[in-house]
Amino acid sequence: EVFFKSKEEYEKYGFSFFFGNLYGRNFISFYFSTKSYEIVLVGVSSLQELGVREISAFRLVALSIKDIFDMVEITASTIDRIGDLETLLNFYKSITTPINKELFLAYILDNIISEIGVEVGSIVLLNNEMNPVFTFSLGLDDRVTQIIFNYIKSRKIDDVVAIDHEVISGIIELEDRSVKNLISYPIKFGNEIVGVVFLANKRVGINYFPFSNNDIHKLSILLDPAGIVIKNHLMFKELFFLNQFNKKIIENIASIIVMTDNVYSIKYVNKREFYSLVEKIISSFSSKNLDDFLGRSIELQIDNNFYNVKAQSILDESGKVIEILWTIEDITYQKDLINKYVMSEKMNMISELISGIAHEIRNPISSVSGFIELLRIKKNDEKFIDKFIEVVSKDIGRIVNLLNSFMRFSKPVDYELSDVNLSSVISEVLDIFMYQLEQKNIKVKNSIVNNLVVRGNYSLLLQVFSNIIINSIQSINSPKGKIEIGSENYSENGKNYVIVSIKDNGIGIPKSIQSRIFDPFFTTKPDGTGLGLSICQKIVVDHGGFIKIESEEGKGAVVKVFLPCSKSK
Repeated sequence: EVFFKSKEEYEKYGFSFFFGNLYGRNFISFYFSTKSYEIVLVGVSSLQELGVREISAFRLVALSIKDIFDMVEITASTIDRIGDLETLLNFYKSITTPINKELFLAYILDNIISEIGVEVGSIVLLNNEMNPVFTFSLGLDDRVTQIIFNYIKSRKIDDVVAIDHEVISGIIELEDRSVKNLISYPIKFGNEIVGVVFLANKRVGINYFPFSNNDIHKLSILLDPAGIVIKNHLMFKELFFLNQFNKKIIENIASIIVMTDNVYSIKYVNKREFYSLVEKIISSFSSKNLDDFLGRSIELQIDNNFYNVKAQSILDESGKVIEILWTIEDITYQKDLINKYVMSEKMNMISELISGIAHEIRNPISSVSGFIELLRIKKNDEKFIDKFIEVVSKDIGRIVNLLNSFMRFSKPVDYELSDVNLSSVISEVLDIFMYQLEQKNIKVKNSIVNNLVVRGNYSLLLQVFSNIIINSIQSINSPKGKIEIGSENYSENGKNYVIVSIKDNGIGIPKSIQSRIFDPFFTTKPDGTGLGLSICQKIVVDHGGFIKIESEEGKGAVVKVFLPCSKSK
């Protein structure tokens, strides 16, 4: 329901592409329609943010697929109807002379009027929806014809209907009382109604008589062959314009369309300027068996350009391959674009890695720097010196672990997991940021119980909670800053979690950016890199958990970290 928008929903945005985010994943969709289908292509990305490169690559693929759909449908339609067209043309020539539509209908109507013995008449040709497409009259007023047609259509247009003068007078006011009686007879081609004939004023001598069963019998003899001729005429017109329409489309389609026989002799090329190129490409398949490439996309390099070639078989009634339809697309630009994109992504990965290292090392260095500042004041305090040595040693070890983890960032990481007591993790984080908490006079209420055990990696969880708590510290501007840390149990879909919540009374997060806070490089801090929370989310997800953030601007924020419970505790 999210991806498959209606045509109207796409059109109200003014373009065929639709972007969004669902269940934490970005998606982009593209709508287009063909004669037979409405199609939506959907791309779902695990990336935190869709960039210009991703969108451009998707758009390129989407438009290429649309071209292929258009080409296949048009070509299939043309091939299906080419045999019918040849048959109909031959049959039409055998039963008619090359006259225009008016003369053709006049010939039919004049013969019917003479044979039945009526004064006036008209023929109305119909489309598939039973609506008039052309009306030809001999003596019968067009206005009368239209009124009578509407009357017949609302009742029983597929049957013979005789109307006397009294009924006609009730349908239409005729000043000259010119219509004495009338009969309506459907013109059929099989079970399909292709038109209807109206005949008025059946007369013998000077007297008017009702239409008889013999008249109806004569009409059936005359109009049954006429139904075939009229249907042929309508189909010939339709196929004539369809053939021109398809030809124009095939000539202007981006791909090169080629038709060969089953021994690769070229019979048709939609772009004659590429004939020599087509010869080179087709000749490269001359030594191959048909079964080796039919229905497959094959990439070829010709004269430093790259082409995607696909061949489809055209069968006769016995299932034998008689012709081959080739689609040739120049993909040189796409390949260059993809190569540039891959190179750009490599450079971005390097940039991400460097920025991430700088961001993550900054926290332990800030802690060490803070302790150094305090060391000047408390250099004679033995307890502080012991604490200083302990914290600095841990932070140096943390820096080493961070460097090792980032060296493995581009590869799948198999974390070493063990039972981790979250109370120890939170206590160490608070020790690390003791200086910052004292500087801003922030009170911390830690309600984490001693034996809150999860399955995880101690160093990585330390990194997660360090990032979250330093964000809380930096968001507090009040002289009465407060951070509350608590925990609770939670179950979802048969899985048991421990929730660690960090609540602050800082400035909060505006609603307009809450959906982007986990995006890499998104930050509101002048000196931030925008990687802290995205790294936290990756670590928690790798542990089998997730993060939720609740915030109201000006009223602080609550960060909830969901981690699977340890099965051994």
